[in-house]
Amino acid sequence: MTMVMPTPAVPPSRTAQADAVIMDLLAIRAVGDRLRQGEVGKAGAWIEQGDQGHRLIILWDDFEGDRWQAAVANVRRTTCHLRANGFTDAEWDAARRNVIGDLEERAKAMPSALNVELAKDLSHALADGRALIPPDELLRRARMILPATDRAAGNRWWRAQWTATREHLRVESPE
Repeated sequence: MTMVMPTPAVPPSRTAQADAVIMDLLAIRAVGDRLRQGEVGKAGAWIEQGDQGHRLIILWDDFEGDRWQAAVANVRRTTCHLRANGFTDAEWDAARRNVIGDLEERAKAMPSALNVELAKDLSHALADGRALIPPDELLRRARMILPATDRAAGNRWWRAQWTATREHLRVESPE
């Protein structure tokens, strides 16, 4: 399922941009973890800044065989439950820990980043009018703000994303 919305305005400062990136990472991690609890298939969520000024939040469940109906039900159940009830404290705490861990791994891998990947990231940032914030800077900022970022902030983030969107559902099979 893809939720499509206009790309939000770029925050005016580098710090605000970093905060927005961290909030996206945190909320998407919590949503992906919730999807994986459904145990239908390999599931997850991510955000993509699409073409022509669109932001896409993509939730997926990579079902096996003919289990597409159960996979769709898992995605719908998850999105409805999050809209109605939000994240749990345990989910939010796990997401905060995991985002810090992910950023630590990305920061460690920075010296081995391929030039072509860096060039791609830089071109996307320039095209969007935003700063290219390296993982070590995001990690420092995340360590500052995540302890105070409670699940209520995640619930507000999710509801704001969901109400501003149009949903699209696509089912693909190997055939």
